[in-house]
Amino acid sequence: MVQLDATNLIDEIYEAAVVPERWADVLDRLAARAGGIGTILFAASSNRFQWTSSRAIHAATTEWVASPFVADNLRAKRLVPLYEPRFLTDLDAIAPEELEQDPFYRDFLRPRGWGWCVGTSIRSTSGDSIVFSIERLYADGPVPRETAAALDQFRPHLARASIIAARLGLERARASVAALE
Repeated sequence: MVQLDATNLIDEIYEAAVVPERWADVLDRLAARAGGIGTILFAASSNRFQWTSSRAIHAATTEWVASPFVADNLRAKRLVPLYEPRFLTDLDAIAPEELEQDPFYRDFLRPRGWGWCVGTSIRSTSGDSIVFSIERLYADGPVPRETAAALDQFRPHLARASIIAARLGLERARASVAALE
């Protein structure tokens, strides 16, 4: 039964690559597997920042994107640049005492009940950083390492699907510009 569920999720990941509306469901399923409340997917380059999220955390993600914390937080500084081919938790790169003192955790995440994550960073061929961040309630405690390891089976599929989605988005944009010309 577990394998069937994993296979179904993998199929849904590739479906989301070509049907962007499906990402919210995929992100919800990833969060559920990690004991999280939702997942944020974002792609960033030097001149572009795009994101989507699970429905349950969409409002708070919108606040985060509009805040200075989108560019200035320990996760962005320590976890995103690692590009390890696996899922990482906050505690893989940030000491517990740093979490307590960091303004992003103290002033943004914790007041919303959040405070832990497990995520992965992917570098696309175009140089974009693609990040999947599964958010977990602070009260639920840190994401266990075995949970992160269990998510690793989905990482190659998430990487391929997100890169396909980015390429399709670029092709759609080019087609729209060509049609306007």
